[in-house]
Amino acid sequence: MPVTCPKCDARIPAADVELSTRLAKCRRCDEVFALDLPGGSRPDNLAMLPIPDGVRVDDDGYTRRLSYRWFTPVVFFLAFFCVAWDSFLVFWYTMALAGPVKGAGGFQWLMVVFPVAHVAVGVGLTYYTVCVFLNRTTVSVGDRLKVEHLPLFWPGQVSLPADAVRAVYCEQSSTTRKGTTRFHYTLKAVKDDGRAITLLANLDSLPRARFFERKIEEWLNLPPTPVPGEAS
Repeated sequence: MPVTCPKCDARIPAADVELSTRLAKCRRCDEVFALDLPGGSRPDNLAMLPIPDGVRVDDDGYTRRLSYRWFTPVVFFLAFFCVAWDSFLVFWYTMALAGPVKGAGGFQWLMVVFPVAHVAVGVGLTYYTVCVFLNRTTVSVGDRLKVEHLPLFWPGQVSLPADAVRAVYCEQSSTTRKGTTRFHYTLKAVKDDGRAITLLANLDSLPRARFFERKIEEWLNLPPTPVPGEAS
């Protein structure tokens, strides 16, 4: 059957399909993705899943860790944009707060109030950009399953007893922009009370999400368990 890349829709040659691992690689966009084939959708043998680029695995026999940096070259563009955006706001407020302007009346106060939303955007985007430069996400498994985004605070920290986790799985979502569809994956854990909580969000490929899933299952001694709604 023909196989096409889910990222760029290019035809995948048979030579680039590995049936034993159910993985394929696109020569056009370099995307690695899992195949949707009969007889199961994911490899249960962790040895079949290579360590994704940029992911570090540490195991001292007690606490096991998966970690990766947020850094991507795109952040340089964001940094340039933040400098331009923030510099304009500094210039604007320097003018607005320089002192009373004769005849300006309420217009000077309008100059102070009007850019407040722009300031919020600038602060948020600048903080995110600094986080991309500095932050690292670490998933650790010991007495507890923890997800930490450090050194700068970021929402999504997780800490729960390791024996409270009953299953780990990933969900797929997609966004379409200018006719191009991109897939995103969210890694979740099912607790002993039946509730699912998010461990990692916005993972960019299924093999990457699947590696995290299987590694955490291995460390928690959990069998690969199909969960309704998980990515195939």
